[in-house]
Amino acid sequence: MIFKELLKNVKFDDVWEVLFREYNFKAEAYEAYKRVMDELRSLEVPAYQSEFTLVVAKVENSFEPGTFIFEVFGMKKGDENRYALEMEPWENWMNVDVLNKSIEFYSAAGVVAHALYEMTFFGYSAEAVAKRVDEEKQILTDVVRN
Repeated sequence: MIFKELLKNVKFDDVWEVLFREYNFKAEAYEAYKRVMDELRSLEVPAYQSEFTLVVAKVENSFEPGTFIFEVFGMKKGDENRYALEMEPWENWMNVDVLNKSIEFYSAAGVVAHALYEMTFFGYSAEAVAKRVDEEKQILTDVVRN
């Protein structure tokens, strides 16, 4: 199932339950994440097949051994690398295939919740995120040149 289909098939309150439980959000964050999900659902996205598969996995925290965190990343078939999808504009997430095992393990609402958490790393709107991602990529380009 692709991510935009998953978004359409989950209830926000189920997603919020996971966000609240796993990330210890305050109740005030409810409206911000509701707006994010509403915006994602309304995005105009051209039809194409993404080369990525979206993976959600619970892994041991390398900074605090014995504790676990959720990682959200993209993978490409035949490639063992993990790709940071938070550096992609939101539109690019919409046609990404979601790993079925992630949905089975964490539920559709869980996958959406963890993806939303990653997607909002740089902001709470598609426009803000795209602008910040462009700035971050320019910084990385400048560092590589020097």
